[in-house]
Amino acid sequence: MISHVGNRCVGCGSCIEKCPTHCLSMKSNNNGFLYPVVDKTKCIDCGLCDRSCPVLTQNKSNGEHKKAIAVQAKDGSVVEKSSSGGAFYLLASEVINEGGYVCGVEVDKSNKIRHTIVNDFEGLERLLGSKYVQSEIGETYTSVKALLNSGKKVMFSGTPCQVNGLLSFLGAKYKNLLTVDVICHGVSSPYVWDRYMDHQERKHCSKVVGVNFRKKTIDWKNSGMELRFENGQIYFKPMKDDAFFHQFLKNLCLRETCYACEFKGHNRNSDITIGDFWGKDELYPELDGDRGYSLIIANTDQAKAVIEANSHLKEGYEVELVKALKYNGAYWDSVEKTPYRNDYIKSISRKPFDKATNKYLRKISIKRRMRYYFKKIKLLLK
Repeated sequence: MISHVGNRCVGCGSCIEKCPTHCLSMKSNNNGFLYPVVDKTKCIDCGLCDRSCPVLTQNKSNGEHKKAIAVQAKDGSVVEKSSSGGAFYLLASEVINEGGYVCGVEVDKSNKIRHTIVNDFEGLERLLGSKYVQSEIGETYTSVKALLNSGKKVMFSGTPCQVNGLLSFLGAKYKNLLTVDVICHGVSSPYVWDRYMDHQERKHCSKVVGVNFRKKTIDWKNSGMELRFENGQIYFKPMKDDAFFHQFLKNLCLRETCYACEFKGHNRNSDITIGDFWGKDELYPELDGDRGYSLIIANTDQAKAVIEANSHLKEGYEVELVKALKYNGAYWDSVEKTPYRNDYIKSISRKPFDKATNKYLRKISIKRRMRYYFKKIKLLLK
């Protein structure tokens, strides 16, 4: 039964959609993350939930030779709306042009983060840009399977665990499916996101009607959180100064599995991996532009064929994979867990969001400074 997965559960929801008796449902725990709950009166012990769980199946990467390219969309408006160089748009637009469907993450009208499926460019606009909150999958996997079975081409994008969740759910290979995962730092608690949004709406006395997690102002490296309000106000702060982003980068509210992710490194079953090309300036200074470059890693032969067939991607700058990943630690390693995670999430339920966040960020800062000084003292005593 799926419940024995425990804290290893990534919350992909594959088991929920696979269950033939609908005895499973997703419920939020005390930290705001979704976990499967079993109604034992309906369970028939068929084992389909276990066989659809990406953690339990642990399908290994096929080990095909990988190819890496750096890209930046020629359309400046696409680059501005994207977190880096517009890789997602370049891949997705080709699928839509072929009459296919794209599954990705949007901020919906209630400012919830969820997966959705689109088949036109108006819908694609909603999927652009990174979202740093765990998205709700809902019935996405079932919808994707129905489209694939009808012969439609589908591109599915998500975190590595979500892509593995889809593949485990499908249980078979589809030539008309293109899977794209992202180089992932970790996913934030939806509850923390809700508290942050409540805080901002009270502060600005208005409803948030637009969210951009990585709004580019001066340049790509100085992007930050932008919120647009119904009353016309606009909030913007760089990542290091915005309360939500700051605590996210300090790992205060990530899902338990993000601190020991089982889908890091080359253990990826996606066709393509995309992310920010952080090492561009040091490794390839000839790549011009301060609005951002994307790194695209082709993990399969199918992905290489997609790149060759896409005129925009075909013109991408091929880079050495080992060098390209040198500055992107999130590809290889899980983040460090903070001991304040649970206390922090409890605190924001009782105190104003910014005050609670600043309190625990100071705690982390003090602890790290103490660790640094202890290491320095040990070196001096040797």
